[in-house]
This record gives sequence, C-alpha cells and structure tokens, in this order.
Amino acid sequence: MGTGGQTARLRKNRAAPLGEGRHVNGHGCACAFVAAAALGFGPGPSAAMPRCEGRLPDTLVASMHAETLGLLRGQQYDALEARMNQRLAAFAAGRRTDEELQVDFDAFARPLPPLTPLISEWAARQPASYAAHHAMTVHLGALSERTGAASSEGLKAAAGWARKAMRLERHPLLSQAWLVANAPPGAPVRRWFDDALESSPDSVVMREAWLVQRSSRADMEAFTASPWVTALPPDRRTTLAYAARMAVAAELARHQDADGAIVQYQQAAALCRQAEPWVAIADLRLEQRRHLDALRAGEAAEAVSPGSAAGIRTRALALRGLGRHAEAVDLLASAAPSGDPDINYQLGCYLATGHGGTAVDRGEARRLLGVAARAGHGPAVDRLARLIAEDAAGGAVASAQGPLASPDRRRGSLAP
Repeated sequence: MGTGGQTARLRKNRAAPLGEGRHVNGHGCACAFVAAAALGFGPGPSAAMPRCEGRLPDTLVASMHAETLGLLRGQQYDALEARMNQRLAAFAAGRRTDEELQVDFDAFARPLPPLTPLISEWAARQPASYAAHHAMTVHLGALSERTGAASSEGLKAAAGWARKAMRLERHPLLSQAWLVANAPPGAPVRRWFDDALESSPDSVVMREAWLVQRSSRADMEAFTASPWVTALPPDRRTTLAYAARMAVAAELARHQDADGAIVQYQQAAALCRQAEPWVAIADLRLEQRRHLDALRAGEAAEAVSPGSAAGIRTRALALRGLGRHAEAVDLLASAAPSGDPDINYQLGCYLATGHGGTAVDRGEARRLLGVAARAGHGPAVDRLARLIAEDAAGGAVASAQGPLASPDRRRGSLAP
C-alpha cells in the first residue's frame, strides 16, 4: 500500500499497542523472517524484493485519493457514488483485492472536519448508499483517532454508521472488518469474522482486523500460525507477514524501543517492496537526531516509491538536521506542486523566516501555508495565523524558536 499502511484505517488507535493493525509470523513465513532480518541499518531496498499483492505505491494512492476527494469537495455526489460503486463491483467480480478496495475508501479516512458535512450530505442524498455510509464510518474513526479519544462518542458514532452500512450491502466486508478492529468488549466479533470469511475466504483485510484485537504478541503468533493464515496462498501469507512486522515494530516504538522497532521495520521492508517501513525508520532516526541515518532511510523510501511525499518529507527534515538547508529547500520546492501539506508546510516555514539563509518570501510562504492549512494540516493553520498577524502588525518577525522546531511523528510533520 501507500505509506502509512493500507490497512491503517482498521486500527483502533495509532498510539495503542499493536496499533498499526499488523501481525506476527505464522509457520509459512518463519523462514522469510529469519532470512530477512537485518541487525544494522542495512543497504536500502533491493529491486528484486517482491511487491506484496494488493499493496499500491503511495504515489498512485495519492492520485486516486485526490480524484475521489475532488468529487466530494465539488459536491459531485452522483459521480462520487458511481466511482465508489464501480470499485465495489470490481471487488465483487474478483478484479480488485480487498486491500485495494480498502485503499479506495481510505480517501475518506482523514481527520478533516470540513469533510464531515460533505459526507453527511452525500449520505442524505443517497440514503441507500453503502459507499457513503462506510465513508462516514472511516472518516469519523479518523477524527476520533486524531483527537486521542478513540473510545469517545466519535468512535461510537462511527460504529453506528458501520452497522447501518452493513444493512445496505450483501457482503459488507469493509464494515465488518472495521467493526472487528474497533469492537468494544462483548461485541460479536467472531460472528462478523466468520460471516466475512464465508464470502471472502482469502481476505487479508479481515485477518488484519482480527489481529488488531489480539491482546499480546503471543496471541498474534498463535493466530498467524493457525490454519486461518497458513492455508492462504503464498502471496497473501507474505502480505500478512509484512503486516506482522509492522505491528510489532509499532508496539516497540510506542514503548520507546526505537532500535528494536527499526529491526522489525527492516524485516518488513525485506518482505514487501513498500516505502512505509523506511519512512517509519527515518522518523525514528529523526527522533534520535541521527540525521544521516534518517536521510538514508528517506532515500530508501523514495527508491521503493519514486516521488513518495513521505520519503521527500523525511529527507528534507534530515537535510535540515545536517545543516544542509539549501538542499532541503530545493528538494521541497521541487515537490511542492504536488500539493502535499507536509511539504508545503515545511517550505512555507523556510520562506517565512529565512531559516538557514533561505531568501525570505512571505507572500509565497502564505500561499504555501494556505495550501497545507486548507488540507487540514494543524501546524500549518497555526503558523499561517501567526504569519498573518505578524504581517498585519507590520513586522516580519521570525519565530523565536525557529521555523522547524522538532519532528511531530503523529502528524508526520514538524511543530512550528
């Protein structure tokens, strides 16, 4: 999938244990784990590594999501309904994997409040639309994650939309998987699990959702060693093996074991040709202030997925940490036309303050920060407000703490 994980929207909470919605090896993949283990930083990805089936390059995912959100923001609800129904029909006909279908709906899994009334209007105009109801499910789930209140009323509201969606589709795999991953104690998760696998026996998405509910690494290992996983075709076992490494890495990172997490991310990178683990490694190295290692990891992410916004973001942060500001600005400027909010935010901060000898251009800074702010980038909203206030006061006063103070891994960006 694209950077950030194609099954990311299943997970209960990104900060929760095993919160990446991934799993641990079964017997069918144990040898691959041993062979893939890397004890040091390692050389970067090999062109011979397999690309896991159903996992799309993040550059393609970004383009797909931009088209989908363009229809939503343009209130072209009939066209949006047709687009999502076409994807659902392709999945039902076996022309699209369950992972790819989930990625299609991940376009709505963004914690941007302005999307809420738009999706609500879509559902009101299309009351029998499964697509609109599942879109609202993942959107409200993302909002609850961002606020840090994954057990709040927002998550309960998301579950309500998921239950409604299940009544609108004969085989509502995505809704069942979301409910399994986010189920409160006592919920009929086994019934949802069994129902989903009856219609989609090889579903990776549902197996990943089930593993989100596992309470320990041992439980995950037991499940992935069971026939539920070992009976799958090899390509799907590999996909689950990759997900397992990502889950274990996320838990280790949450417990401040960065080096242990990096080993797991390296193993994941050896299993699947994806940018995601390399970006995660780069973020951890940035936290450790090991900027050269972070730069190498960012380069590895881009080697796997050319043009990866997350890879460019981490490279720019690493270059800044190394004091190579001119290179960072050139890199960001080359990627800014993509509209990525993190990239526009970083470049806007440089131009607003002249950090590292950058030529100040506060007008262009306001434009770039505006692009990021309109995409819901919180730090950009704050920085733009400060910039406007400074200009209104007639002073081009740089922030006392500098334009790019420190990495904020929760947003994949920098605190202003």
